[in-house]
Amino acid sequence: PGFLTGSMVVLSLVTGTAVLMWLGDQITNKGIGNGISMIIFIGIISGLPSGLVTLWNLIVTEAGISTVGIVTSIIILIGAVLLVAGVVFVQEAERKVPVQYAKKVVGRKMYGGQASNLPLKMNMAGVMPIIFAQALMFIPGLIWGGQWLDITSFWYNFTLFVLVIAFTYFYTAIIVNPQMMADDMKRNGGFIPGV
Repeated sequence: PGFLTGSMVVLSLVTGTAVLMWLGDQITNKGIGNGISMIIFIGIISGLPSGLVTLWNLIVTEAGISTVGIVTSIIILIGAVLLVAGVVFVQEAERKVPVQYAKKVVGRKMYGGQASNLPLKMNMAGVMPIIFAQALMFIPGLIWGGQWLDITSFWYNFTLFVLVIAFTYFYTAIIVNPQMMADDMKRNGGFIPGV
């Protein structure tokens, strides 16, 4: 503990973050995909080998092969697959609202008259509310410590749940502006059939 040690830790963290941001930007610019998301994904799957070792240790014990370990491992694997499928389903779910555009004649040319869709995603906010809530949850832990540092405690999880819901509502209200969408449709001669 000391000023120089703290300064070195802060400098190392800031430098590492800057390098990862640069690397993520390079990945995005090369057209491979969203660079920062890919780096976060790599960080998540880097824990996969140790998770597989833990599952193996559940199955193979000093006494031999454990039937309970096999059943537990199968349940964990099925749960993981269902969790990933559920997250993908919710993330990709969208309602396509049909929109039609009126025909306009400008000079000798006719414009519009086509049908289109207005995609409304089920989860407009994405993962941003979870990131904001997690970042905010560090503050009570720094001030009060104790139960706020224990991620298995009731109050930590309850507060995190409330923050995720609040940030989802807030972030969606910022991202989606229905009045602007309606004005743009009206200006371009668009309407929703039956509405």
